[in-house]
Amino acid sequence: MKPINRCYFAGLAVAFAALGGCSSATGPDDGSTVEIALSVSGGFAGVDWQFTLSGADGQIIGNRCQGPVGCDWTDGELLATIDPADLMGLATEFIGRGFFDGPTDFGTECCDQFDYVLSYRDADDDRTVTGSEAKLPGNVRSLILLVEQFVSNARE
Repeated sequence: MKPINRCYFAGLAVAFAALGGCSSATGPDDGSTVEIALSVSGGFAGVDWQFTLSGADGQIIGNRCQGPVGCDWTDGELLATIDPADLMGLATEFIGRGFFDGPTDFGTECCDQFDYVLSYRDADDDRTVTGSEAKLPGNVRSLILLVEQFVSNARE
């Protein structure tokens, strides 16, 4: 498979070099090897939930649902079935939005914030990024929103 080259414009090459260069992540050949997991905890109400999107199984599983708000499934519940090709579209966003560049632990900030753990794995790439909502960079926050929206749409 040919790697996705994120250096589309010569003018951006300098900016990418300053940030450590272009991502070496290649992305999946198809969505069948993709696994994306999102965990959310904390906040004023003390939420604690996780779901996993699996291209191999074609499923979204609610792994954990604890706390008074934030989720509506039982642990291990099948939330939706998905087409691996649709998951591949989401997977390409992880590369395009720079998920594989930069640090993996952004730390936490005190008081009433959600803490996130966002993981991506396919046949070639494996990365987990953690941090509280105020500490995460915009590209990671936008991926969290995309993943949440993907799951919401799949459950409709």
